[in-house]
Amino acid sequence: MRILLGTAAMVRLAMVLPVVVCGGWTAATAQTEFSGIPEPGAPVFWAAAAAFRGATADSSRIEVYYRAYNPNLTYVRRDSVYVASYGIDAVLRSRGNPQVASQTLAETYSVPSYLDTQDGESYLVNKMDLFAPPGDYKLELTLQDRISRRSFARTLDVRVPDFAAAAYSMSTPLFCRTAPWGAIPDKFLKYGHAIVPEVARSYGGKQDDIPIYLEVYSPVGDTGVELFVLSRAFSRFQNYTRPDTVQFFPEGGGKTPVVLMIPLQDFVPGEVELTLSLSDGRQLLADEIKTGFKVEWSLMSLVKFDWNTAVDQLVHIAEPRELKALRDSAVDKRLEMFEAFWKAKDPTPDTPENEWENEYYRRIRFADQHYTNPYRRGWRTDFGMVYIKYGEPDQVERYPFELGNKPFEIWYYYAQGRKFVFMDAKGNGDYQLQYPYNGLSR
Repeated sequence: MRILLGTAAMVRLAMVLPVVVCGGWTAATAQTEFSGIPEPGAPVFWAAAAAFRGATADSSRIEVYYRAYNPNLTYVRRDSVYVASYGIDAVLRSRGNPQVASQTLAETYSVPSYLDTQDGESYLVNKMDLFAPPGDYKLELTLQDRISRRSFARTLDVRVPDFAAAAYSMSTPLFCRTAPWGAIPDKFLKYGHAIVPEVARSYGGKQDDIPIYLEVYSPVGDTGVELFVLSRAFSRFQNYTRPDTVQFFPEGGGKTPVVLMIPLQDFVPGEVELTLSLSDGRQLLADEIKTGFKVEWSLMSLVKFDWNTAVDQLVHIAEPRELKALRDSAVDKRLEMFEAFWKAKDPTPDTPENEWENEYYRRIRFADQHYTNPYRRGWRTDFGMVYIKYGEPDQVERYPFELGNKPFEIWYYYAQGRKFVFMDAKGNGDYQLQYPYNGLSR
């Protein structure tokens, strides 16, 4: 994944094994798709907002963040780069629909190659500010692609707390992601913290924690105060509670930045409800804030809660002896052995990132998102098996309504000289790889 935050190198991996080209099919018509085209119904852009106190207790600032994925923008080639041009309109409305605030930005976004324009894992992220008094609002956002002239809209509910109503108060939380890549622009730096917004509030992969940024406001001149921000997260399977001590060294009128870290491995995939409260250890000092986030997939929680599945998912990259060693490992050694397994396959062991591991699990997540059917998870399907081993096909031909034939698809990998044929023989959406399998295990 690459995000427009500065200079960053993108590593592309070819995780393939030699196979023989599958046999061909002949048909008169087909629905043809090429790689990188977004799935129908997928959001064109994501957005989030958080409200902070302004320069004084009776003023407020709403930070609006938006994220647009590369394939959802239109590009033109200029010299050696590909350039997209877009605009974003933000309108804040109160109850009854009067407009309270608005802002418009027009920007360009460039990527170095055509492959980058089609990379569904990469995106741009940016922010804008609005100002409004306390209240509940609707935020209307419109993204305009200035090349294709298409427009896309999203609406958010935004609450601005009354920061002057009590001596102590909190901002609304801003969900973030850790950002080890490249240089961070000033707009994403807050009091020494790199705050890169996670506008979809969706977490997974190998990330260890869910970072949440908020600001705690105390009376001017209040020093040496010890308060507690209590994080209570609840999902269907887990409860998590942790008090974070906030030692105030107020700056700018009694404002203290706080970064909370909620361990992702404590949650299995699903919706999580989060409550934040501020106390002095005896009583609440501000209104509680209720919000939520989504855990899509977490490698560490999988290792912790479903070891057999964590090992099974390695079938496309592990030798039988490696799988057996992992399955037979003692419970207290599982995480250590799992990390050692991937360390041994790291193509750049002197760097913090393991590119093979990151790409492998990106493919598993993609397979789960796109190929899951009523009978099995996406990574267990034949579609998922081929995608995980060989990556995204260059072209897909779909034949859903051929007379005399069951629905089938053909996946082409031109650079590798391969194609694979899948058939929905039972008409239930569970496409099976057709013979010859060429060494693949169904």
